[in-house]
Amino acid sequence: MEQHQYLSDARKQLNPGHQELVATGFLAAYEWREARDDGDWLIFYRPGDRARDEIRRAQAERRLTSGAQETLPGMKEEFEAEPIKQKAAQLVSEEDEALVAELVRLNVSEATARDLVKDSDANAIRKWIEAIHYSRAQDKAAFLVKAIQENWQVPEEYLRAKEEQEHQERRREAERARQKKERQEEQRRQQEADKLDRLYDSLSSEQRAEIDRETEARIPPFLQEQIVRQRKQGELSVATTAILHSNRHEVLRTWLKDGKLQA
Repeated sequence: MEQHQYLSDARKQLNPGHQELVATGFLAAYEWREARDDGDWLIFYRPGDRARDEIRRAQAERRLTSGAQETLPGMKEEFEAEPIKQKAAQLVSEEDEALVAELVRLNVSEATARDLVKDSDANAIRKWIEAIHYSRAQDKAAFLVKAIQENWQVPEEYLRAKEEQEHQERRREAERARQKKERQEEQRRQQEADKLDRLYDSLSSEQRAEIDRETEARIPPFLQEQIVRQRKQGELSVATTAILHSNRHEVLRTWLKDGKLQA
């Protein structure tokens, strides 16, 4: 296997294969652990049902062919009993790896980054990863390491910028809520207008004529004159048609309220 300088590169190369083996049942779990002596990393594997079945089949075949009674490696009771909390370990390690990667991108050495992630509060690290850009320090990486190690307060400029960002986000959220409410209201109005149009179309010719007369009676005199002229010209304008539709809907609502029509 190729040896990588960074743990993140090793994970990137091996974890897809690990995950496939877990998904197919060959592994039950796997765990990355730091070696005690040389600072390297070890991978511990827990055999899954498929692996156990294959081992048992191999043991049975070996006993049949050679009469041997010894077991193959990996099936001892103490190994089977050793717990690996794979799900929790993976979630924590992925979070730590993300923080290490962020620190390395800010020119902190990987070894120092890992020490910071191991010994410091994750929220404080995230805050300083953002806040370092507001520092006037010449060596920002060294300043960042010192700030995290000694739990310094973040710069006032960062706090003001953060507050402004949150204010802007609240304004954007309020605008999104307003626009959503307007869209919902417009949809409701359109649905009601469609319902009233269907009701009008379902009426008898006598009822429609009466509604049309009441509709035009609600229009101011100067608009009535425009309607007469437009009808003589053979076509109503878009604005006039919209006014007539709006007034017709008002008449239909009144008739429904007074019980002259049933929805």
